[in-house]
Amino acid sequence: MRDRPAFFPISEALAAAIAGQQRRVRERYPDGSPWLFPAPQANLRGQKPTSGTRFRDELAIWLDRVQLTDVHGTPVKITCHQFRHTVGTSKEDGISGILQERRLGHEVPGMRGLYTHISDSMRRELTGALQTRWEDSLRARAAICPQSTVPLLDKLLVPYR
Repeated sequence: MRDRPAFFPISEALAAAIAGQQRRVRERYPDGSPWLFPAPQANLRGQKPTSGTRFRDELAIWLDRVQLTDVHGTPVKITCHQFRHTVGTSKEDGISGILQERRLGHEVPGMRGLYTHISDSMRRELTGALQTRWEDSLRARAAICPQSTVPLLDKLLVPYR
């Protein structure tokens, strides 16, 4: 594990979902847990994280439940690592390379990495671009089907119906 954090602004909806998960973890482990997703079994004090295998299995179960398909109706297969690729496409949103690298937690080599810093205006610009992308994706999803069987997604689609 690295000791330098990656910079990753998130939407209000994701922040609310994370806060809800933190609340559920506090309810289950009143003494606290260092993990957002503690292992659900053999973990009385919440000190063990959910394994990568369990996380991948849960993602597969969720994908099966929501029946996510491509435009041809073929079930979509998603890996956890693909989320990182989605995050890495921010150049399409006009986000500078240095901001994108820092956001992904990458080391920025050479003098560029030594003398470049992330300003508050750059953070605001990134947050705005990500919020626009998020809203555009919800608008596109609502155009395909304005409801979802997934409660959180259904709630997010309400303004776009």
